[in-house]
Amino acid sequence: MEKFSLAIRPNDDIVFKVKQAKHLLRSESGKSFRSQNSEAHISLFEYETERKDNKLLLLDDLSKIVSSLKPFEITYNGFNHFSNPNDSHTFFIGLKGETAVTIREYARSIQEKSQFNLIDKCRIPHMSIGRGLSRKQLEKAYSLFKAFDEKEFCLSFVLRRFNPWRKQYDIIAKLPLLGVNNLYGQMSLFG
Repeated sequence: MEKFSLAIRPNDDIVFKVKQAKHLLRSESGKSFRSQNSEAHISLFEYETERKDNKLLLLDDLSKIVSSLKPFEITYNGFNHFSNPNDSHTFFIGLKGETAVTIREYARSIQEKSQFNLIDKCRIPHMSIGRGLSRKQLEKAYSLFKAFDEKEFCLSFVLRRFNPWRKQYDIIAKLPLLGVNNLYGQMSLFG
């Protein structure tokens, strides 16, 4: 079984800051947590397949769709959290309203146009710092981190494949947002 993920990878500066935040939370809370080793990203979709040839078909499908989307500004806006039914918590960097709306609109468009059964992972777009946190770890996170106000221009999405040996996703392709009307899924007649 191969598992793929379509995501937004922030710029190197933001990736570094998120990595530092994860390490600080780990050392200050004294406990490990889920996603502490994952590279910074905003998840859009996941896809699982048992067919080896689906990788190229998926890449082709998503490349065509994503190339029709326009680059956009991402504004990161502070910290927040989700509480889960099992009393664990996810601490994350939030996105400003317009950014979240754009990501949701793009996700809807991708899901409507794709020939694959993509699993939506961005109902509330965010960038996780830590998942599966205890109440104590969540309180520690809020005491450590007060603000995260960054902006960047998103020029591409990334397709990642789960690496079972590292237990992390590896980027296998960068899909540029070109804003090109490539007539995906349409026929054009010329006279």
